[in-house]
Amino acid sequence: MGSAYGTLKDFDRAISCFRKAAKLQPGNAQTWHYLGMSYQSRGDDDNASKYLLKAQQLSRKL
Repeated sequence: MGSAYGTLKDFDRAISCFRKAAKLQPGNAQTWHYLGMSYQSRGDDDNASKYLLKAQQLSRKL
């Protein structure tokens, strides 16, 4: 769902979906990546950096 909202440029809903997904699967790097990209698309660079870094750290563990 988050990706669909992102495609529609409804970044608030995309972020909400990805945050819920991250709570359910906190070890999923792709979810954190999409969350970060959604924040970046919304212009929130601080949160974007935070979540993109988390995605990068998780992907290194794989």
